[in-house]
Amino acid sequence: MRYGAQQARWAAAAHRTPAAETISLEISAIYEKGEKQKNPHSNIIGSICEGLKDVDVQISAQALTSLALATIIPRIKAYNNLFPWCESEFIVCDEKWVNLSTYADMQPYFYAECLHPSKAKNSHAVVFKTEQFALYVVVPEKQWVEYETFKEKGQSEASPPRTRRLRSSISTAGSSLAVHDAVPPPQARLSLAAPVPQLPLTSGSAKRTHWHSDSATSSISTRSPPPKRTPTFASPDRNELKEALKAGGAADFDIERERKHRVEPVYFHPIPSVDLNQLVRRDKVAFNICLSESFPGTIRLDFASDAMLGVGAFKTAQTAQLTLVPLHPSGLGSQGNDKVVIKRTYIPTGTEAADFILGIRNSKYMRPSLGEQAQKLYREANALYWSKALLKMMYDYIDHCVNTAAKPPPFELPRLRFVDAGLVLAYAERPTSSGPFSGRSNAGTLSSVYLAEEVIPSIGEEGTDGFIKFIHNANAAPRELDDPAANEIAEFLSFTQHVQYTKTGGLAFLSDYQGQFPISRLIRYIMTNCTLLMAGCPPLLTDPQVLTHPYVINIGCCWSLMLMPLSRSVSDGEVLFSGGNVEEMVTLFESQHICNRFCLWPGFRLETVGGGTESDGESDV
Repeated sequence: MRYGAQQARWAAAAHRTPAAETISLEISAIYEKGEKQKNPHSNIIGSICEGLKDVDVQISAQALTSLALATIIPRIKAYNNLFPWCESEFIVCDEKWVNLSTYADMQPYFYAECLHPSKAKNSHAVVFKTEQFALYVVVPEKQWVEYETFKEKGQSEASPPRTRRLRSSISTAGSSLAVHDAVPPPQARLSLAAPVPQLPLTSGSAKRTHWHSDSATSSISTRSPPPKRTPTFASPDRNELKEALKAGGAADFDIERERKHRVEPVYFHPIPSVDLNQLVRRDKVAFNICLSESFPGTIRLDFASDAMLGVGAFKTAQTAQLTLVPLHPSGLGSQGNDKVVIKRTYIPTGTEAADFILGIRNSKYMRPSLGEQAQKLYREANALYWSKALLKMMYDYIDHCVNTAAKPPPFELPRLRFVDAGLVLAYAERPTSSGPFSGRSNAGTLSSVYLAEEVIPSIGEEGTDGFIKFIHNANAAPRELDDPAANEIAEFLSFTQHVQYTKTGGLAFLSDYQGQFPISRLIRYIMTNCTLLMAGCPPLLTDPQVLTHPYVINIGCCWSLMLMPLSRSVSDGEVLFSGGNVEEMVTLFESQHICNRFCLWPGFRLETVGGGTESDGESDV
């Protein structure tokens, strides 16, 4: 006989994922002091210490930062809810005092420390052993001094105006730039904090709270629990219930809609982020699916007209669901039925792109041959592979200059990133068309190729998706945009071209920068939706183009760029990356580029090039 409690327990166990490799965390709140200390970890704020167990060991530094802040910030506010804490200035450090926000690698942060040599005789294997690690949420010295002054003046008895010192620090999953003193505190700025991903806790996670009871030193006020409320009951509205019963009871299975879905077995090859100095090695010069990670799984395509997200000059974009087994540790495919954007090539036969903008939805698009689709989408993936490396090189240069400069820059530096993406190879049974086995089923044959990208959130105003192109690949000058915040991003992206052009010796830079909606719309949205303030939403970029110089001569240790027929071409007449590589734009960069405040900051040590230092308002061509 099955009892209800047993049946519920068995049902839960049947749907629970297998136990993962996990670690435990002890997260404390501490403050920073000016003088050097032998043990800075001892500056604990009000004995605030939180314990977490069953944390997935695959968690990255970025996710650890978000998890620590989400756990400790409410405790710090409870410690003194009158002082206007500026949580955007808090940093998260490990036991060795490493700032996790400066750790750009998306690999598991603590995993290597959990691997130990096997004790088996003559064994060279390693085994995983769960460990406990300490993290510290650090209140900067300047803010702690302000808090001490606030407490000494006795202002804790009267609530001051709850104005917060917010700062603009647009971050990405890739890395975070620590320039906390770059802007004077009195300036009110909005903070787009590092994104808080889904907390990687296993299904059996639990939290241990360590409030060390030291009544002599702790200033945490104890409050009586709120009075118990009697649950209210309200009968449903009879007319509304009548309509709901009528509509719900008459519902039928939509077989026609389901017929527009297709599930295919696939192999997913994520596009990695590689350091440019490593990328120049022969085995890493291109995105290689034979050497990259691959994950088996399925993809569920929706061929309904409303699933089509966009139609470009040569590609279509539609929604799909990707499920990998095993799940990818992070990014695309890290959860079941992960919603992704699938891009496919098509042969334009008329006005498909214009029709889509006008709301005319075509049910079918003419697709090229499988070989042509594979080549075009691979080139798109390879361009994104190089784009990630060039953008990372640019941010590495920024970090180096800021850390070695005499004073911090007088502006905030946006942290942008390209979308997570990967090449999807679908396999299906197809009959053999020739040979002695003609007509027989050929299992496991490559049937389709897709480019999968993470979904760029659209939180624009009603009727708009907020997608914007900042710089066109046929012009080195940024577009002049109506939105001031979008204009600032466009200026910064123009500066990234200047850095890439200079640090590659004039060989290459990125263009066709496009992506998420203007930032001021995001700010207005966040101001009215506080739940997104912690989650953040850094601008995401997609569909970049790698522009290369057509003529290069190597003279000694420097590069000389010469427009001469006898000069050696980078491409040697071949099409590099994709058709969007407008090579002549690299030769015109120094005449078209417009240096802005980012380029002109002395700490970056960039020579002024281009047509001036003020935007001439050139628009997209």
